[in-house]
Formats: sequence, structure tokens, C-alpha cells
Amino acid sequence: MTLRHVLNGHDQLSIGAEMRWDISGKGSGYVVSPSVSYLTPLSRKMVAGALFSTEFADSRFARFNYDVTPAGSAASGLPAYSAHGGFKALNAGMFLARDLNGNLLDGGLLIGGGVMYSRLYGSAAETPLTTLRGSRNQWFFGGGLGYVF
Repeated sequence: MTLRHVLNGHDQLSIGAEMRWDISGKGSGYVVSPSVSYLTPLSRKMVAGALFSTEFADSRFARFNYDVTPAGSAASGLPAYSAHGGFKALNAGMFLARDLNGNLLDGGLLIGGGVMYSRLYGSAAETPLTTLRGSRNQWFFGGGLGYVF
């Protein structure tokens, strides 16, 4: 669902959800991620956006990705761990993009960058893979080139 003209005449607020699942047969399970995003132009050539989302994983996904089996424990030195499904993460991010010809209205190339912070919860945070070798706090940075039609 998208609402337009929320704070100004050119912005939009989107509320939605996505579902991801393994189709390769190697893993299994799924993740459901409800989200809220906001997009607004800052000028004729710049646009900014923000995103807030959560993630919920089923037990098959959690076991495949976060379990440490006895064999894995022996090989890695990590303690054995049995994961469970449930609340996986909270995510917040933002991006900024600039139209390369200076006019967002006529399409063309954009260049942009963004940052996202993710805080892990449940089995994603409790697994020894995270507690002993990683972090509950995950940062993602990206940049790219896009084309608007």
C-alpha cells in the first residue's frame, strides 16, 4: 500500500511485506519481513528515502542458518546450539540519490548511496556464530548507479 502526498506534494509512504524462501533445496524455511518506507525529493535533482523493517524466520530457516551441530562444534570449537524460529531482526536504513543531469522529472541516470543498520534478535543473535564470532549489530553500506525511465 502506498500513500502519496503525506508531508508534501511529491512524497510517498509505503507499507508492505515480503516473504523470502529457499527454492534450492539446500536450506529450507522462510523469512517474512513487514516494512514501512518513505521517499521524498529534496530538490529537483536529489531524492532521499528511509526504511524501517522487521524480520521473522521460521524454525527450518533458523536451524539451517544458526544451528551448530555436534560435528560443526567439533570442527569449529564453537559450542553446539539448536536454533528456533521467531523474531530475527529490526532494520533501519536511509539512502540519498542524485540525478546526474540535475532533473529527476525527465528520467535518466542516478547515482546514490545508503546505509542500513540491523539489530539481530532471537536465534540469529543467540547462536555462537554471532555471540562468539560476530555481532548482534550489523551495518551495511552501499552505493550504485540507477536508471529512471
